[in-house]
Amino acid sequence: MSDRDWFESLFIKAADHFGKIHSKQFSDWETGLIKRAVEGGLLKLDKDKISVSTKKDSPYSMFTINREYFIQFAAFASLVYEYDYPPENCLIEYNDMDIMVEKNGKPFICVETKVRDSEIDSLLKGINKCSNSVAPVPVNTRNDALQKANYLIKHKPDFFWILSANKRLAFSVNYLGAGFSLSPVDDIPKYKKG
Repeated sequence: MSDRDWFESLFIKAADHFGKIHSKQFSDWETGLIKRAVEGGLLKLDKDKISVSTKKDSPYSMFTINREYFIQFAAFASLVYEYDYPPENCLIEYNDMDIMVEKNGKPFICVETKVRDSEIDSLLKGINKCSNSVAPVPVNTRNDALQKANYLIKHKPDFFWILSANKRLAFSVNYLGAGFSLSPVDDIPKYKKG
């Protein structure tokens, strides 16, 4: 069974009305990684729920899940299967980031996922605008770029990875006084012990 056929059957079993219509929207990158994650036990399916093996709180409901979560699941699987990070080091929905990868107990890579490529471009533009003038974020702010910029300043990860189903951009984060800059790099680093 191809990855795409397997992925479509997942949706048909979980939400018959949703599967055939929406499964075609997913990239081969996502379907292949999510299939591998389910078969490897990284993601678990239970009727209409998907749970992440390392996430302690409630599983994601297939009926309330949004499109971006599937990109998060694929990014999580990519970090584990393609970059060799231990699953327990990859924290999903961590504060203001979609995924935060720890190394030696500290933030190492912050991951942000978006549904559309244009959302990546817009978020990066906003983060770069905020990078030198970061101010505390109001509790109920809707300014995604300001939230991400504040998180980077506060937690000082080494890398920032932003991706959609079709686009993946990696940056090293350089801290300059009270601000930072994002420098494009070819890719995020693979996991190395120590």
